[in-house]
Amino acid sequence: MLKRHRLVKYKTLKKVVMACLALPDVERGFSANKRLVTADRACLGEQTVNAVRLVKDYMRTQGNCQAVNVAVTPALLCSARSAYSRYKEFLEEEKKKEEGKKERLIHEQQLEAEEQKKRQEKRKKEMQRQETDKLTKEEGEITAAEKEQHNLLSGSGALLKEAETKLAEASRASNMDNISIAHGLLEVARRRMNEATKTLSKLAEKRQVCLQKKKRHLDMVVYDKAAKVAKPN
Repeated sequence: MLKRHRLVKYKTLKKVVMACLALPDVERGFSANKRLVTADRACLGEQTVNAVRLVKDYMRTQGNCQAVNVAVTPALLCSARSAYSRYKEFLEEEKKKEEGKKERLIHEQQLEAEEQKKRQEKRKKEMQRQETDKLTKEEGEITAAEKEQHNLLSGSGALLKEAETKLAEASRASNMDNISIAHGLLEVARRRMNEATKTLSKLAEKRQVCLQKKKRHLDMVVYDKAAKVAKPN
């Protein structure tokens, strides 16, 4: 009962003791690596360092740190004979890994370039759509303004005819008040007609500029589509 109690109470003590005893081995391992990887051998790889450490540890444990004390077994001879072939296999595997890495990198770069190209095309299409909407809206505003000025011009023409009729009637009746009113109406009608005519002239110039922009925009859209079709994949 007491033994079972002690085992339960100190169940982690063994692990703690083993960890403490392992610390000197770790420190010795660091010192051995420091002696092994000198300034002249700083380019040694991890696998090479591990291999040298394995050989040294084997000589220390099996041959008392003397190579002549190591037993030359058939397995050791076979391993030594096949060392170069294994080394060549290792180099081939590393070469394949490096080539595979380069191929993946090239593939990723190609995918990224394609995605970037798609984003640019999408952004370009959106800009073209916005430009088309802008020009269409501008053209619609010009059309509405022209319609308004034509209505004003038509109303001014009707007012001008009415004023001329009243002026003729007032002149036949020698009614100076009506003649003065008719002259005022004539002046208003002519001023409105002049303003509407000038505005229509400006709107015509504005429409011409808008049409030129629209033509250049459509030419660019058609050119982009033709270039995309003609470009090989």
